[in-house]
Amino acid sequence: MAAAPNLWAKESPAVPPNTSSPSPRDVLAEAPGTRVELLGEPVRVALTVPPVSRTALSALFATARPTRRLVLTVEGIDFDKPPGFYWELYLNLPEGVTRADMKSGHYIGNLALFGHARQGEEGGATASEVFDVTPFVAKLKRLGRFREDRLTVTFTPQFSGDRSGRRSSPPNPAASFRRLILTVE
Repeated sequence: MAAAPNLWAKESPAVPPNTSSPSPRDVLAEAPGTRVELLGEPVRVALTVPPVSRTALSALFATARPTRRLVLTVEGIDFDKPPGFYWELYLNLPEGVTRADMKSGHYIGNLALFGHARQGEEGGATASEVFDVTPFVAKLKRLGRFREDRLTVTFTPQFSGDRSGRRSSPPNPAASFRRLILTVE
């Protein structure tokens, strides 16, 4: 009997290994290849999910308790100064929706740049933020709202006093990032 293919293979031709990080991880999906600007409006970013990664995602959640973590990393975040607001991140929101109830399963966390030090070139700062999305993907799968072939992350800016939908202050030229990656660890 032939051995089953290793879905977590580091050298998969469909998903090149990530050489920018010293930690061992398997890249399942990534976006966008060009810098994404985060300003004062919601931004939806689609991740490319190769077929082998779709199979790996299905296998990861085939049991009630996944044995590995699914991690979303926002890499290469650049900004000149902390923007004075933050972004709520949502996974796989339906088209046309930019915000959901935090208990819906779509909400995965906040991207806040308040505490990041100035360390980048030309006086700016660069950073990465990591989100363990395993419980959110598990919940969306249970609710029938997760598709392995279509992954999006929506960045929705939140300003002070914004729950009413009003902006209390105009956003600075905010931030940008180089890449979103979904890995299994």
